[in-house]
Amino acid sequence: MGSYQELEILDFDHIEFAVGNLSESIRLYERMGFAERGTREILERGLVSVLMGQNDISVLLSHSSKDTDPVSRYVQKHGDGVINVAFRCADAFSAIEKANRRGAEIIEPPRAMQKDFGSVQQGSIAAYGDVRHSFVSRKGSLFLEGFQTPMGPATRGIGLKRIDHITTNVERGQLEGWSGFYEKVFGLENTRFFDIQTTKTGLYSKVMQSPDRVLKMPVNEPGSGANQIQEFIDVNHGPGVQHIALETESIVPTLKQLRASGTAFLEAPPHTYYESLAARIPGIAEDLGELEKLAILVDGSEKGYLLQIFTQNLVGPFFYEVIQRAGDDGFGEGNFRALFEAIERDQIRRGVLK
Repeated sequence: MGSYQELEILDFDHIEFAVGNLSESIRLYERMGFAERGTREILERGLVSVLMGQNDISVLLSHSSKDTDPVSRYVQKHGDGVINVAFRCADAFSAIEKANRRGAEIIEPPRAMQKDFGSVQQGSIAAYGDVRHSFVSRKGSLFLEGFQTPMGPATRGIGLKRIDHITTNVERGQLEGWSGFYEKVFGLENTRFFDIQTTKTGLYSKVMQSPDRVLKMPVNEPGSGANQIQEFIDVNHGPGVQHIALETESIVPTLKQLRASGTAFLEAPPHTYYESLAARIPGIAEDLGELEKLAILVDGSEKGYLLQIFTQNLVGPFFYEVIQRAGDDGFGEGNFRALFEAIERDQIRRGVLK
């Protein structure tokens, strides 16, 4: 299997959304505390992109007026959604070549761009469905091809710091293949397996992580019934990024600002969930009453605990997670069923489940 270290991946670089309405998408991210850091225009593609940033999180919102452009084709087929998950590398040319050698299909050959304020190398490989993975290496303040000015400064926003993990939904029977893709091409390790079944639905999930735990890439496939993973695939017309977890150092004030801006979240679990928290997870510093009031989920291990919450669907079937880690490096295993059942309740509310 491939060695993760050989690709010299440093972190997630950015997420690119293909969008039908650029202004509307910008407003969504402004409500979440993001600020514009730059724009690009590539005339031959009919492409306009706006870079939205907050601390170490970069979201590229792209719209194309040409039906033949990949961004436009993505929106036509899937609606708004994640078209590209990009990774920051020490050397994008080397990373692309090594990924290709391990079986990845190159769909955008690596190339280099340079301005007087910086240089960037970028290239892409095919992933699941119409999603691609890019490898990016840069020096200075040039973000990507098409940007004519340096990136503006990153703002602190409302405290969302970095991308914690990115979760993908694939079709039934494809979990082994795509988790194997991340193992073979990227050198990620399968660190957790979930088999969640309720009386109505179910899912299977593998968590793929880099040895240094910088990259975390859970992959889900549908279980039985009209489940939420299958609903995503049906609405999205194929596999794609289900949600992205954004890490904050202090979830309570961040969440209060998100709620005040109109961001909608899933319903809280029953009161009995919070009654047992102190016994189940000792050492929680936050006020338990406030956590319940804000519908924040809590999980923990011998290493510490984590706090997390999930938005309702914000862009098509896509949603965000907000997570605060206080020593625990898991994925809320103790909350997995609570989350699954919360999404089921939302499906029932929307009439998807009876």
